[in-house]
Amino acid sequence: MRKWWNEVGYHQIDDKQQLQIPTAQPDPDDAKPGVIDEPSLVDESGIWIQESDTIWTAPHDATPDSGTANHPAHDHPHDPAAQRGPLPESAAGIVEALRDIPVEKLRPQAVLNVHVSYEALTAGTGVCRVDDLGPHVLQLVQGWLGRSSVRLNPVIDLPAGMMPVDSYEIPQRLRQHLDLRMPTSVFPWSASRGRLDLDHTQPYDTDGPPGQTRIGNLAPLARFEHRLVTHGRWSRRQPEPGTVLFRAPHGQILLVDPNGTHALADNQFAQHVWNAAAHPG
Repeated sequence: MRKWWNEVGYHQIDDKQQLQIPTAQPDPDDAKPGVIDEPSLVDESGIWIQESDTIWTAPHDATPDSGTANHPAHDHPHDPAAQRGPLPESAAGIVEALRDIPVEKLRPQAVLNVHVSYEALTAGTGVCRVDDLGPHVLQLVQGWLGRSSVRLNPVIDLPAGMMPVDSYEIPQRLRQHLDLRMPTSVFPWSASRGRLDLDHTQPYDTDGPPGQTRIGNLAPLARFEHRLVTHGRWSRRQPEPGTVLFRAPHGQILLVDPNGTHALADNQFAQHVWNAAAHPG
């Protein structure tokens, strides 16, 4: 109807004969399959109305024909069915194909970081902490693992720390240890998690002493926070692993530890704490 209205424009529609509206399906013997481009239509004022359109095509069977010499029947690049691979002939074929897939590969996988003390582990009772889930009774976590296919990673003893390395690059095991020990950014009042930069608190020196890449000289920062420390006149010191002191550009001292951020202001006591952190021990 849109095609006919474009041809007529805003003239009065008198009857169907004038518009040549088909009232029945076209004769398959008269119609030719395909798309025919009509010449551009111009109304009486010379305004272009329509460039081309698709007209009636002959009905055809869903069964593929034999094609022609230049276009064989199997050559249908735009046919979705031609782009698919062979399909099983029945539902039984699909079931048979699924039997070859190991069931364990279809199960969802999850990683649980469970923090449990040595005493609770040996006694079998007590409370453990699961990352992103909080504290849970140890028996409950045992029930989760008992109904699943479990692969245990080596135990990471966080209090014992890890041996330092002499390279600037951080080994994966040391990175994992730090992720478990400090899961969020240590920047004041930051709650950033995931995709954090592990920054050397004391900048790495290629000519410096060995063991510069260690637990007590690395701390996680978000990328923007990392730039503030590097280029924004923020200073930081780490007197002990997990406790970081920051000095803001205007002199305020802030202490960040596992309990949160503590503003020490810029008084004499805060400056004494800042100076003492330069020589821990």
